[in-house]
Amino acid sequence: MGVEASTLAFRPPTPSTYSLLPAAAGGALLRFSDGWTPQLGLRSPRCPIRINVPPSPEAQAGLTYSCSLLATGAPALHVRHPAGARRLTLLYAHGTSFDLGIMRDHIAALAAATNTNVLAYDYRGYGAARAHKPSERAANEDADAALSSLLAGGVPIESVVLYGLSLGTAPTMHLAAGTGAGAAGVVIRSGFLSALAVVMGRPGSSLPGSPFNNAAAARHVHAPVLVIHGHEDELIGLWQAERLVQLCRRAVPPLLLEKRGHFDVESSPHFLPRLQRFLDHELRTDAACESPRK
Repeated sequence: MGVEASTLAFRPPTPSTYSLLPAAAGGALLRFSDGWTPQLGLRSPRCPIRINVPPSPEAQAGLTYSCSLLATGAPALHVRHPAGARRLTLLYAHGTSFDLGIMRDHIAALAAATNTNVLAYDYRGYGAARAHKPSERAANEDADAALSSLLAGGVPIESVVLYGLSLGTAPTMHLAAGTGAGAAGVVIRSGFLSALAVVMGRPGSSLPGSPFNNAAAARHVHAPVLVIHGHEDELIGLWQAERLVQLCRRAVPPLLLEKRGHFDVESSPHFLPRLQRFLDHELRTDAACESPRK
């Protein structure tokens, strides 16, 4: 039952919305075959999730990207600012109906707007890894591999912020309660208590053994947690976000947005200021780097 529910929760876009080519002969890095760059994604965004704040020209011009395959075979997209200033890195896990081809515009906008670097990853079964079968276990392994790739690349765990959207809050909470426990903070955007709580749609339905049990993981998360949710979320009830705030021992004041649903939270004028305040002031006091305001 649990394995079946875990598999059914994944709904990768069909067909894949992107393909990858080698960035250079004999190199390990990849690029999007359609010529996408962060600048294109900022000028003509196609992602339905949009931050309603234009990035500065300087931020747009400086962004670069690379794609790679993680140790598990899952694709990853890394959007970076120029080297030099110390920055936070957001480790981004997307929702069930998205892949990197859809999310790349938003990833670029998020990096530009928050002055952070962002590493986003697909789950096996998505995008360039469509040959695999997605599952909760595989997604958690992909999350572990994504974090490991950052650490191996010299990014300290204290400068990583774990960021999950919808279904992506499950591998994010898995990291926050385990291998990513030393991360600077956690962002739970439209999160849920468990797969069973989403299906049943009522309090008291997050039972032990349920797939994607964020409620159980929350009790083991020691980093600061920012919960962001829309009052009118048509997929995941607001009560689940409110309960997650209670369960996370270091939850900061959440951003619960009136007249916002599951897909339009980022377009609120309150989204970016609240997220920036979290990144600038509410992370672990011993974080190794800062995300300065522009």
